[in-house]
Amino acid sequence: MEEFEDNPRKVKKYETKFKESWLINEKYKKWLVKIDEKKAKCSFCNVNFIVKWDGEKALTTNLNSKNHKKTTQNLQRNSLMTTFMTKRNSSDELKVAIIEIASIYHAIDHHHSYLSMDCGIKLNTSLYGDSVMAKKVHCGRTKAEAIVKNIFSPNSIELAIQDLKMVTAFQNGSYFSIAIDASNKGSQKMYPIVVQYFHIQKGIQNKLMDFYEDPDETSLKIFENIENFIQKSNLDVELLSGFSADNASVNYGVRNSVYQKLLEKHPETKIIKANCSCHVIHNAARNSMKQLTYDVENLVLKVYAEFSNSAKRVKELQIFFEDFEIEYRKVLRHGPTRRLSLFKAVDRLIMSWPAVSSYSKYRGEEKCHQVIWMFVKNIDTTEMTDLSRKVTLPECFLYFIHHYMNILSEAILILETNSVTSVDLHNVMQGLKDKIENRLNDSFYGAKVTRSISSLQENERVMFKKEANEVYKKTIDYLKKNYDFNDSIFKMFSNFNLKNKTIEYDDAIKSVNLLGLNNIEEDRLYDEVKNVQGVWPELSKMNLSSDLIWVELFKKNNFTELPKIIGKIFSIPISNAFVERVFSLMGNLWSDERNRLSVEMVKSELCVKLNYNMNCQEFLYFLKNPEQEKLLKCATNNVNFARALREEKSKISGSAASRKKKWYLFNEMSFLSSFMLQHKQTSSNLEASDDESEATDSEKSTENPNLNESVNEIENEGTNATCLVVDRQELRRVSSEPVFKKPKKTQVKNSAAEQVAGPMIEFLRSKTNKSAVEDVDLLFFKSLLPDFKKLNGKNQRQFKQIVLTTLNTYINSQEAQESVDNDKVSYENTSTSNVPVQEFQTYNYTFNPPGYSSSNSSTY
Repeated sequence: MEEFEDNPRKVKKYETKFKESWLINEKYKKWLVKIDEKKAKCSFCNVNFIVKWDGEKALTTNLNSKNHKKTTQNLQRNSLMTTFMTKRNSSDELKVAIIEIASIYHAIDHHHSYLSMDCGIKLNTSLYGDSVMAKKVHCGRTKAEAIVKNIFSPNSIELAIQDLKMVTAFQNGSYFSIAIDASNKGSQKMYPIVVQYFHIQKGIQNKLMDFYEDPDETSLKIFENIENFIQKSNLDVELLSGFSADNASVNYGVRNSVYQKLLEKHPETKIIKANCSCHVIHNAARNSMKQLTYDVENLVLKVYAEFSNSAKRVKELQIFFEDFEIEYRKVLRHGPTRRLSLFKAVDRLIMSWPAVSSYSKYRGEEKCHQVIWMFVKNIDTTEMTDLSRKVTLPECFLYFIHHYMNILSEAILILETNSVTSVDLHNVMQGLKDKIENRLNDSFYGAKVTRSISSLQENERVMFKKEANEVYKKTIDYLKKNYDFNDSIFKMFSNFNLKNKTIEYDDAIKSVNLLGLNNIEEDRLYDEVKNVQGVWPELSKMNLSSDLIWVELFKKNNFTELPKIIGKIFSIPISNAFVERVFSLMGNLWSDERNRLSVEMVKSELCVKLNYNMNCQEFLYFLKNPEQEKLLKCATNNVNFARALREEKSKISGSAASRKKKWYLFNEMSFLSSFMLQHKQTSSNLEASDDESEATDSEKSTENPNLNESVNEIENEGTNATCLVVDRQELRRVSSEPVFKKPKKTQVKNSAAEQVAGPMIEFLRSKTNKSAVEDVDLLFFKSLLPDFKKLNGKNQRQFKQIVLTTLNTYINSQEAQESVDNDKVSYENTSTSNVPVQEFQTYNYTFNPPGYSSSNSSTY
């Protein structure tokens, strides 16, 4: 019995492991987190416990603890912030970003203000209160502006640059043309820079690349801005195929124009002059009508001025419309610089002519403008409803100009459509010239005039025919002067219009020479031309534009030579219509209601509207594309897309990715190295300077590597405990590592040299310890001495008494707390579960030094 009492029997403990079934148990799954096979964690209480010995009992102990129950109640009582905030790098974050970005694009596409968009998103949160995603969408005016300016606009431009730099099997990059124009917004002169290029899968593309303000309208300044854009975008200037602008001398003058400067700057590049054909036709019309006896353009302007600012006159005019049973329509305003406005204004005036002429006759010569009276004075208003009435000479000029401008306007409209390309230009211009020549040869001035001209007097009939024929002649002469109908490069381009005919090999070779293409394999080009001739009957039946027919052809055939020719041909614009469209959109969004928009915001919205070129539903599908995840992350992290793209491109792949460039002020700031040594544990990937590297190499050949290694170990140990300040020269004497470079640890070798270096290491260790920094607390008390000495003897004694009393009180409190903690530790060792952490108690002590009243007591 005594033997058993001296050696009691030991109870054997059995180990257990974490069971995965606990994670799906209804009681534990909300808060249980597995750490490893022996430990677990409560996510509510943020405490760890061991399941090695107790198993599930440890889980139930934590579940029934007071701390766990209290935490659970708090979580249930308070609404979670996740209802309104999204977690980083979660699927909800990307979904919220898609909703916010799509809403912003919708506002831009329909020219809504940012205040309207802000109000709309807040309203949607209230309307769809039962939607979890609607509650998480927060996009105010400031955030929307930042996304448009820093993400949308750079992304739209970057997509265009990626297309221009797209590497294909036959070429590195795409040919592109630059178009530019100028327009006023009040006192500001605005310039857009537009590029046109041919995408082998999407056809002709027009993109707005820049939009800036510059009061300097000289050719030199415009040329410098174009060059800055090319360098900033890092585009290959050898792929610049053309320059498009209006026909002003600053753009296409003989000596000092923008076009001439481009040719002088890049003589090796074949830059084609792509002046606006719509401006040519418009200027031909204005130049031809200058010498007419009856100025119809002036008539339109005066009629509009007569009724634009007078409500009384408009009301009186409406009575005449009712008498003639004509629907009232407002007289249109003609802008002299607008290409299509004259025909529209004349057409509206002719529709309203019976009422306008009768009203003008009713007012009389004294109250009617002289130009208007010249047209209406000989009209018999009683016969205005008779279709067979006699037409006066001024009316003949009015109807002739209407017929003449209809021909020119039709040609301009055709050239301004997106479906007409450089291969169609020659046919349109040739067709316009043929129509005018036929009318000149046949003396045809329109059906209305042809029926009425016989009723004119002989002298009036001769004068009218002379002036009308002169209009036709001047138009033809102006067209021939500004467009070469015989040897124009666009005439050669028309051979590649697959709507009318197939291509020939000789035409392809001529185009290669005219375009200055030097990288064409003619044998392969011949085979590709023959393939096109074989499938041309099927291509000619396609109801597509010329560029899209070639896109379909390239999709089905692996051509390498024809895409080079077609890419340069279709990159050349035929008009400045896209740039004019930019100004039209600028006027719509930069309205009087939004006059506080900055130029940068106007540029951003224009780039979003024009470069994406999608409706709202298409843009939503675009955002859901996995390739646009980078765009969404930039929006959620408020990161500038262009900056993020530059940083990504600047990253070095491979083993050199972690190395950085040497700081450009490294040599000038090297005198701070001795102060930086106390942070030597912080690694840096900056390389040492050239001088230090040379000195290091020479020192490595004479010094003991084991000694350097031991010194590095001493430094690391010192920096872990306290920050050491080591003498720079002494460190250079014992270490060969650069000052800002992390010391390299070599493998320790047991050699005789290590035994010899032992005493030296001990010496260095002692020297290092001597240079340790003084205790921070000691420095604090030393800093109080100057102020302490300023006190008189009585105040010094009181200060000492307060300090001693306070110190004694804190020591007693600390000892009491330590005894409580010791009891707690002993209890934890005997317990089978973790006890919730006890909250610390705050102690307030009040001291009343001698000489102080209770109102001046200090609390510590």
